[in-house]
Amino acid sequence: MDTTQGVFMPTIAPVTLPIEEFEWVSFDVDDTTALAPLVLPRLTSLDLREGVEANLFALHSRSAIKLNALILTFFELTVPGFSAFLRDMSSLTALALYQCISITDDFLECLVYNPSTRTVLPQLERLIMATDHAHFSERVMMRMIDSRWTRQDPPTPLVKVRLTRSDMVEKSPRSRREHSEVLDWVVRVVEAGLELDYSH
Repeated sequence: MDTTQGVFMPTIAPVTLPIEEFEWVSFDVDDTTALAPLVLPRLTSLDLREGVEANLFALHSRSAIKLNALILTFFELTVPGFSAFLRDMSSLTALALYQCISITDDFLECLVYNPSTRTVLPQLERLIMATDHAHFSERVMMRMIDSRWTRQDPPTPLVKVRLTRSDMVEKSPRSRREHSEVLDWVVRVVEAGLELDYSH
């Protein structure tokens, strides 16, 4: 038995479920996850809302999951912790993050494709990141996407990117030259076939 604030909580034995897709709202409540006893060894698609990264990592540790798709909404994530988690998700082809991480240069640098190193998410095909708190430079964003879109040998699988930010803080104005560079880059990658949606 476990006790939390004077309340007796029964210890629940692990439960193994042979499911491949799982969706859960309110993943964590008061730092307690309802999924603590679950072991999901066949899981390939995971959609979680409202939680903290520690319990996501614990689920991965218990189940040794190899995901193809991961969707997280309103999740408390840190760049170092989540980057390390993604490094162990080499099978992931689709990643969507909604309002759950500050998109920084450090995080985008983590996603840069480098065939000579152990690249994070080498099979990534679709990337969606939408947040009110994006703090990244467009040069790093373009470098990350170029690294995955520019034809490599072997070719990278990226086909679709959506980056959306609606920062409430005032953004520093871009120069006319910077605006032109970003616009030219967007036109170039779209004309080359990348499904790109970038709004801010």
